[in-house]
Amino acid sequence: KKNAGTYADKICWKRMDAQNLEFASEQFDVVVSRNLTWNLEDPKRAYAEWYRVLKHGGLMLNFDANWYGHLFEEGLRKAYEEDRRAVEAMEMEDHYTCTNIDWMEEIARKMPLSPINRPRWDCEVLKETGFAKVEAEENMGKRVWSLTEQMNYHSTPMFCVAARRA
Repeated sequence: KKNAGTYADKICWKRMDAQNLEFASEQFDVVVSRNLTWNLEDPKRAYAEWYRVLKHGGLMLNFDANWYGHLFEEGLRKAYEEDRRAVEAMEMEDHYTCTNIDWMEEIARKMPLSPINRPRWDCEVLKETGFAKVEAEENMGKRVWSLTEQMNYHSTPMFCVAARRA
């Protein structure tokens, strides 16, 4: 609400499960998600729900990353560790020091998308769900992240998947 500024009182705020939305079908022109699908128990279900609540021709934008691929692939682990060293060498704020890393990694090990190469997976599932014109930009972080964010997450670039409901 704080980020909404003067619009905060004009927004109808709802809290619910992204995999089981309480909205009627075909209610929205746009659905936007950021850093959510990676930690859902059933991301396919979420995509189906987002498709359901979009109007025909509606747009779905999903911003996410392969946040914990380093837990499953040695090459990604080395790249993640290099990110930490680079951030320290440049005397930047390390965004991981504010996080209970052990707890987050424990969660990530249980999430179905953590070991999967994305956004390729997302694009395939969205097409199977019925979305049309599915596209992915694989390094969105270069356009939207600050230099500090780019350094912190160099080995896990943010992607954006865009899809239209048929």
